Amino acid sequence: NHTVTLLLVALLLLLTAIWSGFRIADNITDPITNLVIGTRKVAAGELSATLSVTGNDELSILMASFNAMTRKLAENRTELQSTNALLEERGRFMAAIVGNISAGVISVNRFDEITLINPAAGALLGVDTEKTLGRPFTRVIPGEVLHPLRALIDNPAVRGHVGLST
Repeated sequence: NHTVTLLLVALLLLLTAIWSGFRIADNITDPITNLVIGTRKVAAGELSATLSVTGNDELSILMASFNAMTRKLAENRTELQSTNALLEERGRFMAAIVGNISAGVISVNRFDEITLINPAAGALLGVDTEKTLGRPFTRVIPGEVLHPLRALIDNPAVRGHVGLST
């Protein structure tokens, strides 16, 4: 009888230990699983993903840091979108101004591609302004105008002034 009772108590203790082990493992792996799921959501572009933080252990600190990071990313995205909208609005405004002045204006990027050419510049150079956008200015501007202009653009003391921007 004592042996059976001892065996039952030992079996009960063994089952309790196994059950406790699974519960402890779940308490450790559940936050990590939630963190992995949240990370995948952020990687997919969902910056509103937040994790519930419980406790004061290292995993809780990590999850709180994750929440702070996603909050900051969302703020930065919103700020970037508003800045881009403002830049687009200013670009449209500048294009409207440049398009209506009588002086010829050409804007060139750092790759020497034409990014803006107003109708006056197109008329002066005898080129179609729509077909010149994105093309290197050296292929658009006639040679007799290009040589003095190229010398002016290549001069570091003048570059960035007198309406030259690259």
